[in-house]
Amino acid sequence: YILLHAPIFECNPTKLQQYQSKQPWRKSPNYFTNCRINATAAIKMIKHAIQGVNTGRQRYGTDHPDDVMGFLIGHPQLSKPEYLDSYKSLISGFASKST
Repeated sequence: YILLHAPIFECNPTKLQQYQSKQPWRKSPNYFTNCRINATAAIKMIKHAIQGVNTGRQRYGTDHPDDVMGFLIGHPQLSKPEYLDSYKSLISGFASKST
């Protein structure tokens, strides 16, 4: 059963355009204090982080876990962004050494 008309998927384009034109986050670096993350996106991020740590430790030793990067897919809901999905970046490495 898939909810296609759940409130989290709704986005008012007119309100969004007005919000983006005002750019309130430029006035305050602490504008975004909360966000909502889909449970599946959170699990995918945790799995990716654990994989990066394990890969780095196997490759470089216990002192150098790999840094992990990825992308969040979502939309703003005024002051609280909502992230619906995430996916990992194909880059691996740590600090300034990436492959």
